[in-house]
Amino acid sequence: GTFILARMGRAPFTGLYSHYSTDNGLTWSSQKAISTDDLERAALAANTQPGTPGYGRVTAGWVKFAWPFPMMIAQTDDGAKSWSEPRQLNNPSQRCAGGDIAVGPGGEIYICWAGVTDQTPFKEVHAGFALSLNGGADWTVTENAFAMNGITGILPGKANIRVNGLPDVAVDVTEGPRRGWIYIVTGEKDLAPAGSDPDIVLHRSTDGGQTWSEGIRVNRDPLNNGKTQYFPAIHIDGTGAVNILFYDDRNTTADSASVFLARSTDGGDTFTEFEISGHRFKPVPIGGLGQGYQGDNIDLTSTADKLWPVWMDNSTGVYQVWTSPLRLSEIGNT
Repeated sequence: GTFILARMGRAPFTGLYSHYSTDNGLTWSSQKAISTDDLERAALAANTQPGTPGYGRVTAGWVKFAWPFPMMIAQTDDGAKSWSEPRQLNNPSQRCAGGDIAVGPGGEIYICWAGVTDQTPFKEVHAGFALSLNGGADWTVTENAFAMNGITGILPGKANIRVNGLPDVAVDVTEGPRRGWIYIVTGEKDLAPAGSDPDIVLHRSTDGGQTWSEGIRVNRDPLNNGKTQYFPAIHIDGTGAVNILFYDDRNTTADSASVFLARSTDGGDTFTEFEISGHRFKPVPIGGLGQGYQGDNIDLTSTADKLWPVWMDNSTGVYQVWTSPLRLSEIGNT
């Protein structure tokens, strides 16, 4: 029942800091340092599977901005009151970016990241993957799980906002036929099945991350039609359906975007898409942040009967967080 959030800090508090709430978010603790690294955005995941290794443990992961730009992790067993010393997870030959975490039905911890070239424009050229079967004590690391070609750079038609293709991971923890399947979604272009414009690509593993499928193009608009899909997030709901949220301009002009949900009830073989935002907006960089940032934050989760997507848009004149709850019974088993 404890809420935990992690956030970046700037000088004089450079690093990664956590806060926790025990009253459903009404009040929050003071900050607790997880790391004082100069770092990229972090991810958190909790083991909520009773009777598994590390039950109740929360893992934080981030990329350290110092050579060799590795994935780092730290863990808490007391609801973020204290954290373990940060550990270096991998030793990339070039560098890493992003990083996301998911916990499997047996308490397995899965972490993915983008492997990036060490020279500008720092292309995302493969996805890395690591797993722990004992709560994070030991790790098996694969620096190159599968090839990717992330959309790292800017979108000139959208006021030069900065984008990336960073991997996002989810695991099926239901009792259904795909229990334990792992899914990683990316934003890519110029590498099949992605076309010459940015597309959303899904890879899946049915054997605990030992092998990965070929890419599956998630968005079903015509290939190479000049339309842009970017910033995907993935979630497996309680029915075992794969839900992928992303920005999309297929129904707008090139300077605008809306929000789409792609949903699959067969493990990613087929998808049905829904435009869910109800309005369009014109992405622009947010003033005062790094060059070109629209804000990468887009995500979704679920309760027993609803999907809860969240995204950022500036349709009111300022960037705000939006949601559009969707009843699972209404979007159906399509």
